[in-house]
Amino acid sequence: MGCHTWFSRPITDEEFKKMKEYASKEIYYFTGNSQENIEDGLYDKNLYNLLMKSCNENIPCVYGKYWWQLGYGQGNPDLEISFTREIRGYNQLFVNVPEYNDLFRVNYPPPKGSGLLLNGSPD
Repeated sequence: MGCHTWFSRPITDEEFKKMKEYASKEIYYFTGNSQENIEDGLYDKNLYNLLMKSCNENIPCVYGKYWWQLGYGQGNPDLEISFTREIRGYNQLFVNVPEYNDLFRVNYPPPKGSGLLLNGSPD
């Protein structure tokens, strides 16, 4: 049993700008009307239009989510970020700080009365 801990920081304006610049390429690659997408049955005109409108006008598109909440743009090779995420309670986008992470090994459940939490509840 183990626990992974990742540390995050807010995305910078420059990183978000790079994501937005690349998002339209990814949206086309994954949902656009390329010959490959059409042959593979992946072309979805409605989804493509909704995602592009979200990207261009900064409005929600699918299930009330914005293009960046759906992960588009984070594949930009010019970005030095590994993963974007939202953190509950915060109204912004965060990125992992790859050089700061840890894995805590837990071999046995915490002893009763220790005050440690197991699965989010006190023993």
